[in-house]
Amino acid sequence: KIETEDTYWLCRCGQSNNKPFCDSSHQRCGFVGEDAAPTEYAEAAKDLAAAEPLTINDNRSLCVHASFCVTQFTNVWKQASETDDPETRARLMGAIENCPSGALTYAVEGTPIEPLLPQAIAVTDDGPLWVTGGVPVVDSNNHTLEERNRVTLCRCGASATKPLCDGSHSKIAFKDS
Repeated sequence: KIETEDTYWLCRCGQSNNKPFCDSSHQRCGFVGEDAAPTEYAEAAKDLAAAEPLTINDNRSLCVHASFCVTQFTNVWKQASETDDPETRARLMGAIENCPSGALTYAVEGTPIEPLLPQAIAVTDDGPLWVTGGVPVVDSNNHTLEERNRVTLCRCGASATKPLCDGSHSKIAFKDS
C-alpha cells in the first residue's frame, strides 16, 4: 500500500527501475516528454451516429485498446445506429462505462453520464496508469487537463498524446520489469 500524498512523481519514460515512480531515468535515456494531449475531451471527440435519447462520443486519440467496446460478434461502432432498441442501448452503455480511458462516452437526452468511480490511481500490468474520480492531471507544460472521471496516463514513453495513453505500450511491447 502506498501512503497518500498530494503530489506524486510518476515515470513517463518507461525506463525507471522503480516503476511506477520516477527515478530520473528520463535524464539518462534522452526522453522527450513533449505533451500533445488535447486539454479538452471535445477537441478531438466525434459524435457517432446514434438515435435519441442516446448520444455516443468517441475520442480515438485516447483509446488504450482495452477492448471492452468489442465482442466476438459486434462492436460499439456497428451498434451505435441501433440505440432505439432498449436491449442494444443497455449493452452499449455498459460497454462504454467500462472504457478505462474514457475515449468512449455517452449522454442521455444531452446529459453526459459517467460511472461513479472513486478518486484513485491504478497501475495496469504492462500498460498505462488508470486514473479515476476526477484526479487533477497537470502536463509538463504546467497545463491542467480537463478534469475527467477516467483517464489513462502513458508510462511507456511512446504515446503521441502524452501525458495520456494512446495504446502505444502494446505496439512497443512495454513491460513493467
